[in-house]
Amino acid sequence: MMLSNPILFHGIPEENVEDIEAKLLNILSEQMKQRHINGNCIEYCHRLGSTKDQRARPVLVRFVSLRARSNVWNTKTSLKGSKISVSEFLTKSRQQVFTEARKYFGIRNCWSSDGTIVVMLQNKAKQEELFQAMQAQYDVARATTHTMRGVGLGFSKPHF
Repeated sequence: MMLSNPILFHGIPEENVEDIEAKLLNILSEQMKQRHINGNCIEYCHRLGSTKDQRARPVLVRFVSLRARSNVWNTKTSLKGSKISVSEFLTKSRQQVFTEARKYFGIRNCWSSDGTIVVMLQNKAKQEELFQAMQAQYDVARATTHTMRGVGLGFSKPHF
């Protein structure tokens, strides 16, 4: 069995006492027309974070099979017009990069797919400029990592 990446459901109304799995299954069945998905298809689901204000916390869902996750992911557009949306659960660093990319490139030109951040650029010159800047940053980071190997761990002094 291959574990699937979890996905997030945003905008599901929150109540003090709730059965979030039942709410989720109802959304999957009624709004997303995924009637074949039942409780056995969900490995776990729960809300993230603590309650701070009136906003509903996102619901993290991990499906038992990749097929179930893919079916839900591919029908997320059926939630258009509702207050509910679906997104990938990204690591903190990837989420930060994704958020910045959306600010810079726009929501319609940036998305994630299986944890990979995808940016669609219209202008080839802009794309080349971006890749060159990223390569330069990578080269600096790599050089720093290799020249400072072991420093600070009590192994050696920097060699320049």
